[in-house]
Amino acid sequence: MTTVVCYKFDPKTHLYLEPVEYEESDTLPINCTKVPPPPGLYLAKYSIEDQSWVESANKDYIDSLKNSDIKPSDIDILGQSLTEARITILKQARTITTMQSDIETLKGGVTT
Repeated sequence: MTTVVCYKFDPKTHLYLEPVEYEESDTLPINCTKVPPPPGLYLAKYSIEDQSWVESANKDYIDSLKNSDIKPSDIDILGQSLTEARITILKQARTITTMQSDIETLKGGVTT
């Protein structure tokens, strides 16, 4: 059986809630649609008549989200720094492995 995704919306407000997996052979769950909400909507609302998602957030709400001055916490900054350090270490390890292989090849030895 194949699992597919549908998109659940609130039965009263029709606002997007969550993706839901269901078996393709089953009927579409209640208050769900196969139409995915497009990216970029702040408060996606499903229009049953048009069978599409529309923006339900007003301009003031959207502007407040865009202009928020929320600063990342120290833990967020530390996590980002740690992630960047790990990426750097992995890149360096890959470079070292490649260089070791190249050196062995130049010496006429067997590569690992």
